[in-house]
Amino acid sequence: MKAKQWAMLFLGAYWVPASAWAQQAAALAEPPSAPPAEASASEPATAASLDTVPVAVKPEAAAATPQRERASSRMIEEIVVTAQKREENLQDVPISISAFSADMLDAKGVSDPKDLPLVTPGLTIGSQAGFTVTYLRGVGSDAFLLGDPSVALYIDGIYFPFAHGQAQNFGAIERVEVLKGPQGTLFGRNAVGGAISVYTKAPSFTDPEVSLQTTYQRFNDVQTRAHVNVPIADNLAVSVSGIYSNADSFRDGTINGNPMPQEIARGARVKLRWDPIENLDLTLAGFHIEQTGVSTMFATNSDPAPDFRAVITPQNGYGGANDAGDYFNLSNTVIYGQGTLNTDWFDVKLIASDQRLHTESAYDFDGSPTPLVYFEAFQFADVRTAEAQIVSNADSWASDKLKWIAGYYFFKGRQGLDPVHFGVAGSVLNGVNELLAPVFGGLGIPPLLNDGELNAVGILDTDSNSIYAQGTYNFTDWAALTIGGRLQQEKRTIVDSSGAVNTPGDGPGIKYTDFSGNSDTTRSFSPKISPEFRLWDGGLLYLSYQTATKSSTFNVVNFLRFTQPEVVKAEKLTAYEVGLKTDLFEGSTRLSTAAFWYEIRNDQVQFISLLAGGAVTFQNAPASRVRGVDFDVTSQLFPSVFNGLVFTAGGAVLDPRYTDFPCGQGFNNLGVYNSCNDYTGKQIVRSPKFSGTVGLSQTFDVPGGPLELATDYYYNSGFYYLPQNTDFNHENAYGVVGARISYLYERWNLRTTVFAKNLLNEKYNYSRFTNDFGALDALAPPAVYGIRLNWDF
Repeated sequence: MKAKQWAMLFLGAYWVPASAWAQQAAALAEPPSAPPAEASASEPATAASLDTVPVAVKPEAAAATPQRERASSRMIEEIVVTAQKREENLQDVPISISAFSADMLDAKGVSDPKDLPLVTPGLTIGSQAGFTVTYLRGVGSDAFLLGDPSVALYIDGIYFPFAHGQAQNFGAIERVEVLKGPQGTLFGRNAVGGAISVYTKAPSFTDPEVSLQTTYQRFNDVQTRAHVNVPIADNLAVSVSGIYSNADSFRDGTINGNPMPQEIARGARVKLRWDPIENLDLTLAGFHIEQTGVSTMFATNSDPAPDFRAVITPQNGYGGANDAGDYFNLSNTVIYGQGTLNTDWFDVKLIASDQRLHTESAYDFDGSPTPLVYFEAFQFADVRTAEAQIVSNADSWASDKLKWIAGYYFFKGRQGLDPVHFGVAGSVLNGVNELLAPVFGGLGIPPLLNDGELNAVGILDTDSNSIYAQGTYNFTDWAALTIGGRLQQEKRTIVDSSGAVNTPGDGPGIKYTDFSGNSDTTRSFSPKISPEFRLWDGGLLYLSYQTATKSSTFNVVNFLRFTQPEVVKAEKLTAYEVGLKTDLFEGSTRLSTAAFWYEIRNDQVQFISLLAGGAVTFQNAPASRVRGVDFDVTSQLFPSVFNGLVFTAGGAVLDPRYTDFPCGQGFNNLGVYNSCNDYTGKQIVRSPKFSGTVGLSQTFDVPGGPLELATDYYYNSGFYYLPQNTDFNHENAYGVVGARISYLYERWNLRTTVFAKNLLNEKYNYSRFTNDFGALDALAPPAVYGIRLNWDF
């Protein structure tokens, strides 16, 4: 049997088909979900064996469930996921998933999405000009301004389309799932590279609960979270949550001569759950969140472009100065609800949301104290979603053999920038006037004067409808086949794409371009076929073929482009994958590995240059390819000798290439703009060839409760921010060390954790924003150390 296991492991790791993480939305947004288990995933599992841990139970049964013995490590848990829209054990799902309960995330030192890559190799999460940028297995999008993320964010099944404000504290959650690879069938809209699903706590009918957490760490960073659950009746409960954080900037810089502002976030959520009859569960919730500060709008020019080296001095390190008044403000309000009806034939779920977002921000485009160019943007989004699902249950026909789901999804949104101010001064003025002269002259508009300002408006409507179905049939107890498909139609319409010269007063200015009404529709079908085999106890071998589509869009934010906004073609990904999940060494070790091959057509690639006509331009790379292998291992080391010693490791090896990109806009080695460059064979952006993590945790039984000691190391081999792959836009290799000491005083249920992040003070970036003026670095924090208290009662 062991020989067979190793043979299948080899196949799962190396065979490739021949054909080829609201703003604190997660902290507050607990979109409605079916009642989660009261024996939550935050409870540790027993240490005896990985596959003997009890799974979640219904809230009504929780009181009758015997209390489990204290675990020897929080790193080992049996996690139930809903990657296929139904509750399943993680090891039984034929999808590559990294899943973490709330307790496991705490044990690993992960408190917000920006930390997720440290425990999920192959995942890259950065922040650029206040926007969250996510890549997974070489697939993603810079999602700047009006671009859609390619790795979708879901909170309890509700799609959050905003790239703004995602990288914040997770808050009170049940678990986080990172679904690797395209999720075109069940998740659909824009889940080309995968999905990050956050599942939050639901109100409980059975037990009142108060949960408090406070953290103090370096840079006067104070983070506080409170969660209260109140059962009102046997079938009615309400939960109220609040968050507040306040921190000094870790960057010792100045903005227009003033010190860096504090980063402040605050918010509140109310969630009501009611079961009016036995088989009907209803949830209604709402939250509001606000953020003020500067975020990653403050970035300093570390490598000026040749044309500006006479007026821009390189700024390296955590200091620096910008002349423009960088700032970032966010306001986000969401109302959402879910109803679940259980019948003797199937379950019916209805999910809906109404989401509003407003941000204001300013960005020094040259990243220096020299007055040259700045942007000030006012962005909004108004989104409504609805979904209806019919899901098989234990009473459905042929439920012992067949599991299925069918659904309809609706998305309607209007989002845009209204307006964006583009201010110019100094040596840039003459160049801008030269570009504007042909149009301004014909309209009788005089040239811009010093400190002149242009305004642009870019607004898009999106209407999307889709139907989907997926079924899994078990032919035997060891062989099954999953087949599914999604039919989607999405229409993009230009509401306003215009440019204007600012005039004195509060008027709209003098328009020199004005476009609206154009639309483009993307129709797609995303199939999935996945056979799976359980050839031994605790082992799952699966293969999959699936596709996903990211809809077309328009370049609607234009200052110096005077023609109709062009269509950016729809992006389509075809994926082949073989994976293995198994327990080894009598259940003491758990392995998950997959090999994959992606073919991408019309990859939507971002480029930023004033000379390209607008602040941000999307272009298509005709063909790209990603092939790779990733793995995750969790192992109890010498369980007969050390009780609670756990080793974790993970890695991702990628070969991400543009296989056909003959004419892409970009900068050469000297940082000079060129409108047509051959990027064929170049490495896909934000995709390291290797990323990996190792960790070691030991839990001791001491008087009063368990004591945990843990350390981990993350390594990233480096990547490029732009397709031209030059030193000008390269992120060097870096490694990050973390360490934690945690003690749970069981009598009070009070946990104290002393921690350190980036212990060796490694310098690396959240993003490098390359434009006409040079490379602007938004640095990640240096060494951070602090103390965190968790009190649940």
